[in-house]
Amino acid sequence: MSTIENRPAIVLTRSDRDRLSNLILTPGAPSPTTEFLTQEIERAEIVPDAVVSSLVAIGTRFQFIDHKSHKISEGRLTLPDDVQVSDAISILSPLGSALLGLGPGQSIDWIDDAGLDHRLTVVVVFPPGAEA
Repeated sequence: MSTIENRPAIVLTRSDRDRLSNLILTPGAPSPTTEFLTQEIERAEIVPDAVVSSLVAIGTRFQFIDHKSHKISEGRLTLPDDVQVSDAISILSPLGSALLGLGPGQSIDWIDDAGLDHRLTVVVVFPPGAEA
């Protein structure tokens, strides 16, 4: 994952912060993704839940571009128990943790499970209930 100094500013809703804090405190061996999420929670600006429509947050639908493939993808950020949802991206995946808290136009460098570097940019965050 990218160093904290090179990461874009992120914003988390209060409820996402609380859910993520509980999720990463559950018993089990820490992983690079849970360590990354802990850092993201600590550095994030925390805002009321009403701001969620402009951020990649748990449950939101969004589009992003992978700069390596130049492909625009769509997804919905989910908790691990909800990954059966169409286009689900788990918050505990390297991709999901990288997307968390970003808004349209923001980019981040991240490392996938295979150790490969990627860069992505959020294109759009859809309002709740909106279809792409």
